Amino acid sequence: MNFTLLDNLKLKMRVSIIIVIMVTFTMVLISLLVYFTRKSGTFKVTEDCISAQLKDLSELVAVSYDFNLERNINKTPEEILAEKKYYDNGFAFLIDNKGNWIAKPPARFSNYFSNQSMSRIISQNEKIIITDGEFGKCWVFSTQTNSHITGIAVFEKDFWHPTRKLTYLLIVIGISGGIIIFTILLHFIMQPITRHLSNLAKQINRLSLGIFPEKIIIPRKDEIGDIAESVNNLIAGLRKTADFAAEIGKGNYDYEYTPLSQDDVLGNSLLDTRENLKNAANENAKRKIEEEERNWATTGLAEFSDILRLDYKNIEDLGFKIIQKLIKYLDINQGGLFIVNDENQSQKFLEMVACYAFDRQKFVELKINPGEGLVGACFLERKTTHIKKVPDSYIRITSGLGEANPTSLLLVPLVLNEEIFGVIELASFKIFPKYKIDFVEKVAESIASAISNAKTNAKTQKLLHQSQLQAEQMILQEKEMKQNLEEMQATQEEMQRLLTLNNLRIEQAQAISNVREICSNSSISIKDAFENIAKIMINGWQFTNYAAARIKYKNTVVESHGFMDTTWKLSEEIEISKGNSALIEVIYIKEFPNADKGPFLREEIDLIKNIAAVIKGFLLSKQ
Repeated sequence: MNFTLLDNLKLKMRVSIIIVIMVTFTMVLISLLVYFTRKSGTFKVTEDCISAQLKDLSELVAVSYDFNLERNINKTPEEILAEKKYYDNGFAFLIDNKGNWIAKPPARFSNYFSNQSMSRIISQNEKIIITDGEFGKCWVFSTQTNSHITGIAVFEKDFWHPTRKLTYLLIVIGISGGIIIFTILLHFIMQPITRHLSNLAKQINRLSLGIFPEKIIIPRKDEIGDIAESVNNLIAGLRKTADFAAEIGKGNYDYEYTPLSQDDVLGNSLLDTRENLKNAANENAKRKIEEEERNWATTGLAEFSDILRLDYKNIEDLGFKIIQKLIKYLDINQGGLFIVNDENQSQKFLEMVACYAFDRQKFVELKINPGEGLVGACFLERKTTHIKKVPDSYIRITSGLGEANPTSLLLVPLVLNEEIFGVIELASFKIFPKYKIDFVEKVAESIASAISNAKTNAKTQKLLHQSQLQAEQMILQEKEMKQNLEEMQATQEEMQRLLTLNNLRIEQAQAISNVREICSNSSISIKDAFENIAKIMINGWQFTNYAAARIKYKNTVVESHGFMDTTWKLSEEIEISKGNSALIEVIYIKEFPNADKGPFLREEIDLIKNIAAVIKGFLLSKQ
């Protein structure tokens, strides 16, 4: 049985199915008991009846036939046995004690009486069951006398099947009736229980969907009433818990709430959640403030970077822009920028280059020696100084509304790579918060870098002005040297070209001489002459290692090593007579884009013409 499927059914249906199964099982057991009892009784009655008939039949056969006497009645044993009828298909038979047939059974039942079956009938002389046949089980009853064996054979289906059908009908009627009776009883017993359980299930289902149902009223004092009371307590507790969760969602972390018990998992979890959310809210507010401070500092650093990247005429303009932006961005009242004056390395001092207060530039000339006052001390110590109680006589902030002593004073050294360039002094009626102090310290490094660059640029401009005169003189000298160098280089290139051309002319003259020498030999054959000429004539070209030649005359074709068809080819046709000519071809197997007036020089063109004239004379002499 699929118990998973059974678990998905309603309680009433589950109980009904289980009871129906139990009733059905009980009725089946009773029916099987009735069936086997009735079958056993039927078999017993049949066996007793056949045994009595067999006894009578045996006496009748013994009277009607005697193997040692004459016949003394009118009917033979075969006729007596043939008249007997046992159920629908039963029959009687007669054999001697040796197993020979005296009265045979009908032919259609002959397969039931094999040699083995006959041996059993003779030896056992009792009831045997034979199953080898198309009519089913055959019951054989036999009795033996001194001279013969009388037997009756009946088939089980003839005496049992009618009774079995009636038995089946009674079983079906009994099972059906039992199921109907128990179903009716089950309906009246389970109806009140399932009605209340269905109501409970409906309300609990609403509760599972997040809907708080009304109070469940079930007037029972049993377990179902206890369940209803527990569900009502659960609903009331969940209402309180939901209200508490809603207040938490609104941010009311001080809302009073008491868990249902010490083991109330949901209630205790909500209390823990409230504390975590409260802590998270505090942390979030703190992080938000920190994030705002970081964004404020990041934006300020970016704006100061834009200011410091600009070009200024002098340090005073740079200082004014710096202190003006710093006062406004920090939302304070007054500030000054002191820069180290190191023109005299032995007597350095701090010089105020910019002062700004109440949106106005102040022109104050002030010089402070290292170690003098708070600014001088900050210069020597190279550490930020934050004074939260300023002495009355130190500084007074003056505006159109009068004078007042500042509450807080901040001094930050301008240090870059262990070198100090000045001090920033800021005064405010408010205490400087830490994030603003950190911001000023970060900006101070950038300001120090800008002042360093400004000083370096000033020195560079001075040196540049001094070197400009020298540079102009050097430029004039360089122009003269460059002109002389170009003239020298042109002269060298021309000399190299003339030298190369001269060497080429020498090679060409030598090549023509060698060709003439070959052609002056009257005993040499045309092919041999062409082979020698093709080898030596390429020596007169500017790229000898990449040159190849071919000479064609009638059926004679001679090529030097590496000859191929290329775009860089020079040819000359030699007309010997009308319709009779020769051809000389010279190629470069590699192209030289930078070749001098390439691909072929005028001297090379003249060379091939001269060689063609020599070959023409040679060929005319051979005719």
